[in-house]
Amino acid sequence: MRPDELYLEDICEAAGAVMRFVGGASREELGTNELLLSGILYKLTVIGEAAARLSPGVHASIPEIPWRSVVGFRNMIVHEYFGLDLDIVWTTASAQVPLIAEAIERFRRRSG
Repeated sequence: MRPDELYLEDICEAAGAVMRFVGGASREELGTNELLLSGILYKLTVIGEAAARLSPGVHASIPEIPWRSVVGFRNMIVHEYFGLDLDIVWTTASAQVPLIAEAIERFRRRSG
């Protein structure tokens, strides 16, 4: 089993990619740019998968992240792909992912 630190790194790297993707795009582009949507969904899946593999101790140490929702969103992407609401995808990518990345970075600084 991989150590938690590697899963946290996976989340941060994927979050960084999502933030780069949405930084140069608009919500409208999400519905028309297949490459943008695919890239965001893949990285959100990586975030959710890594979150699911973190230990309960890490989840408890970063309570500001809604871990169950992060993992649940990954499951929605993978299992209910055709029912995804692009407004929710955009809000998750543009507003929630930066908060997750910031919370993990604060945790990593505290844990040093």
